[in-house]
Amino acid sequence: MAAMAMRQLSSSEVERVSLLGGMLLCGLLLLTCLWLAVKLVWLSLPGSSSVELAPLPATASAEAGKAHAAVSVSKWHLFGNPGLTTAQLARSAPATQLQLQLRGTLAEADPRAGLAVISDPVSGERAYRVGDGLPGGATLDGVYPDRVVLLHEGAQETLGLPYDQPSGGSAAPATAATAPAGGVNVLNPGAQHASSSAPSPQQIPTPVFVPPQMAQGAVDFSKIQQQLGVADPADLMRQVSAMPVMENGRMTGVRLSGGPNAALIGQLGLQPSDIVTSINNVPLDSMARATQVVDTLKNANRVTVTVMRDGKPVTLNVNVK
Repeated sequence: MAAMAMRQLSSSEVERVSLLGGMLLCGLLLLTCLWLAVKLVWLSLPGSSSVELAPLPATASAEAGKAHAAVSVSKWHLFGNPGLTTAQLARSAPATQLQLQLRGTLAEADPRAGLAVISDPVSGERAYRVGDGLPGGATLDGVYPDRVVLLHEGAQETLGLPYDQPSGGSAAPATAATAPAGGVNVLNPGAQHASSSAPSPQQIPTPVFVPPQMAQGAVDFSKIQQQLGVADPADLMRQVSAMPVMENGRMTGVRLSGGPNAALIGQLGLQPSDIVTSINNVPLDSMARATQVVDTLKNANRVTVTVMRDGKPVTLNVNVK
């Protein structure tokens, strides 16, 4: 009987101990859940990101390596640099090695809407639009006031306007020339035009002056010289912007525009629709020839200008001296 009572007592104690152990385990699980809930709430509060957690020794080096790799890859700019504009990318492109020479540009606000006159030793001078193929296997990709962008063998290259050499023999600084709206100074492509802050033609008072008709319909240049303060016909022509007129890809003349000095065109006896085809019987069929003609006007006594007006040639004479 004593042994049986001992066995019953031991079984009761075991059951009590088991019940107590189960309650203790449930209590620990409840405390763990409460601690995790408090931690989640704490991490979700603003500013909780500043709390530093001790890194796990086994994964600290691996995570640091991944972060360093992510920063390194981000510096590669695999998809381009979003901070660079199209114009900046065009200027950063290397100069082309093709045997081409840029004679003039007709730049618009959209670089893909412009026109460029480019020459090469075989084909001579021709006008090209964006997308046209060029000698040497390149394609015209963009037109800017002082340069064009070519697409050659899948990469962008630039072709700039030539600049005049000063008397000292050193190259002139390659400052970007800003072309007037709607045209380019083809008679002096390297010249620096007025900035965009210059007053518009409507803001400049137009001198009241009617060109006097002289013998053979000549215009007295001395009157223009007194009113505008120009030294010679070459100086006068450099104040005029010109837009090349192309037919079948060939230059046939230029259409003049006074720009800020709009009165120049009327004082020379020209009309806005006139196309100047020759000066002193020298045809303006290329940019180089137009520049040479202007340089010869400095010592000229008389200038003969032939224009196409309403489809008919008209000759104008300007007495210089």
